[in-house]
This record gives sequence, C-alpha cells and structure tokens, in this order.
Amino acid sequence: MSKGKDDLDNLWQTTGDDPLDDPVETTARKTGAKTKTQSADFIGFPLSWIKQILPHVQGECQLMAAQLMFRQWVLQGRRRTFTFPSRDLKRLGIDRATKAKMLARLEEAGLISVKQQHGHAPQVTRRWK
Repeated sequence: MSKGKDDLDNLWQTTGDDPLDDPVETTARKTGAKTKTQSADFIGFPLSWIKQILPHVQGECQLMAAQLMFRQWVLQGRRRTFTFPSRDLKRLGIDRATKAKMLARLEEAGLISVKQQHGHAPQVTRRWK
C-alpha cells in the first residue's frame, strides 16, 4: 500500500486533529442548540404568536391563512412591512375572501395594519409582539 492510502486509513484515529473538535465548531454547535423550553414553545410558529392570533381568527381556514402570513413574514426577512400574496392560499384551496376576513380581524385586534392596492398583494405591517 502507498503512504497516501495509509494516511486515509488512519484519518479518524485519535490523533487530535478531528475538525469537529475545533473550538470554533464546538462553540457554533452550542450556540445553535435550542433548550427544551425553546423547542417546546415552537410548533412551526411561536406559541406566543399563536396565543395572540387565536382569539381573533375564525375557523381552520383563517388560522391557516394567518400561519401562511407569518411564513411570508419569515421568508421576506422578518421586515416590519411585508407583502402577503395569495399563491400559497390558492394551493390549499383557501379563497381571497377568507384571507381578507382574517386580515381584517387581525387588523381590528391591533396585531397588524394592512394597505391594500387594487390588483396587488396587500402590504402587511407587523404589530404583534
């Protein structure tokens, strides 16, 4: 066998040069880790957010519309104001009227404000905590 092959065979033996033992890598893994409380309070959406919107939405379609709105907020960089297109709602069979009712109820509750321009997706401004 050649020397290069022997080096590969011994690559992961306890030589102290495992890249995953690098202090930077170890710190990165620790900082990214979630605690049990953080994991338990997040079910695809933070429980705190669900608690805020749940009293104001009616039915599973409005709840799903609200969840898709939250998803758009995340996908658009968590900016204070974001657009909320209907494409994902259409894929789930949720109509624009349901979306409009959900937006109106959350706006009435003070959780969002909405600017609607005819023919364009609404601009939603986040007001929830």
